[in-house]
Amino acid sequence: MKTMQVNGILLALAGVLAAACGGSGGGSSDPEGPRLYIADSGNDRIASVVEANRGGWKTLGSTGSGVKQLNGPRSVASDNLNRLYIADNGNNRLVRVDDIRGGGWVTFDGGGDPVDPGQVAVGPDGKIYMTDNFGYRIVRIDDMSGAGRVNLGTTQGAGVAHFGSTEDIAFDSFGRIYIVDGVNRRVVRVDDITGAGWTTFGTIGNGVNQFDYPRAIALDGINRIYVADTDNHRIVRFGDMVGTGWVSLGSQGSGVNQFGHPSSIEIRENDTIIYVSDMDNDRLVGMLDMTGDGWYTFGSTGSGTNKLATPWGIHLK
Repeated sequence: MKTMQVNGILLALAGVLAAACGGSGGGSSDPEGPRLYIADSGNDRIASVVEANRGGWKTLGSTGSGVKQLNGPRSVASDNLNRLYIADNGNNRLVRVDDIRGGGWVTFDGGGDPVDPGQVAVGPDGKIYMTDNFGYRIVRIDDMSGAGRVNLGTTQGAGVAHFGSTEDIAFDSFGRIYIVDGVNRRVVRVDDITGAGWTTFGTIGNGVNQFDYPRAIALDGINRIYVADTDNHRIVRFGDMVGTGWVSLGSQGSGVNQFGHPSSIEIRENDTIIYVSDMDNDRLVGMLDMTGDGWYTFGSTGSGTNKLATPWGIHLK
């Protein structure tokens, strides 16, 4: 496998990145091009850099529960207006801001039916979806007022409409919902928020079609499924909910093709780059494909510029 240095891959991909219009969250409004957003959980902030050169470092958040304060954020997403949604896990609330500067700050905590958001996504229907481990469920709301709220999941369990834990959410080109059920070591697919078409894939283990506490999921342009298989220290890809074309990459460590509890995965919209949040190694990893070709890393341990502490979710917009 050919391993390229970071400068080499940046030069090789410069044209692709400049021409691209953004990742799964929509187009970029930044004149420098698409940006990567990282839920820098241990530093209680969202960090952001320009995708093409990892420059233009910006952050939002300091420790606390007030305006422009966060506590262990785990994910970030965006809508078609480029507003950012943050799962402020430690404060048990969802936050929406106009951009990385934090203007337009508004929160949702579930009111009388509180939520513990771990991951947030804006669906193809424009509605807001979040994982909620208070209720072992997925919560969908129309907007930050909580209007139109619908829950999928009841008590903890392993049967139909039950989850052991809800870790992440993704959507395919048909609008179907994919949910990572970490405790039950499986992926769940449903047709919509009603739970119709409930289908599961995966068992516990470290072999083919097996997971050990998966935490994140993404789909590419042809609906192949990528999972951050966290406790197996690897990422996996398969073609459908029976595991067709299963391939894996990774072992425990801090070197090339190694991870320390990968916690998030993001696929560039035109499938040219795979991004992984490498939580224990306090870094973001990028690669061109599931062989690890073009492997490069961004970030090191700390709290300053280009420093990360337990990075959790990744988002490209």
